[in-house]
Amino acid sequence: MNQRLFNWQQNLDSTAKEEYSSLRRSLQRNRGFGLFFVQCSPAIGTSIIAEIKQDVKPKKIDSLKFVQPIDSLYNEIVELSDIEHTDILFISGLEYSLLAYEEYTFGNSSKGGASDRETYANSKERYSQSKRGIPRFLGYLNLQRDRFKRDFPLSLVFLVPIFGIEYLIERTPDFFDWRSGFFRFIPKKNSAIDISIERIFQQDLNQSRSELLDSKILAKELELNPDEQLQILEKQSLLALKCDRYQEAIATLDKILELNPNYDTAW
Repeated sequence: MNQRLFNWQQNLDSTAKEEYSSLRRSLQRNRGFGLFFVQCSPAIGTSIIAEIKQDVKPKKIDSLKFVQPIDSLYNEIVELSDIEHTDILFISGLEYSLLAYEEYTFGNSSKGGASDRETYANSKERYSQSKRGIPRFLGYLNLQRDRFKRDFPLSLVFLVPIFGIEYLIERTPDFFDWRSGFFRFIPKKNSAIDISIERIFQQDLNQSRSELLDSKILAKELELNPDEQLQILEKQSLLALKCDRYQEAIATLDKILELNPNYDTAW
């Protein structure tokens, strides 16, 4: 492994090298329309783009990064100035639309809405096919699937955090089923449970929201021993506090104390 790859893969699990090699080969071989989904953090996504630009030549590679919610991804791609000559387009930042949807639809308990514990447990509503159950741009992905294939004869690579992949699988099944490849860059267990209070409270609010949602999924996917389960719950309580989700933070601390009444930090 070269030094560039080592620098950004060192905090990922042992499958990272194989996943990157598979992604690189897939993009090198693909001709015409292709949908690729990459589960990763925004920072890892940036590194992946840089590596692919070095390793996949002479294809023309471009990127479309969003920093705010959008309504229609199709319209955003059409407006790119050099899209007709692009072979690979990386798309990132869709989590901003998902986070805005989460806040708008399910509310914030600190602002007088229903408690997070209740709203986030309401999976039937969240994953329904109603307008309330689907962020607008995801609804358009399902409806415009054929237009994507017809109008964009290139590799579309979606860089999405863990919770974002859950949205795509559950709410855009028609679009996601067209995938040419699905690649996962999973953090090492010690990285997932590591607690840095200074980092959490200094980072961007949207980063904390995304990290909180990702952490909940990782807590179910990773093989955690009892002590590690307490650590990841403590991390989630801090992230919830940073996000002004006070009732959720308290509920998470209560869960820690149910598992271990002597956990001093939770008290």
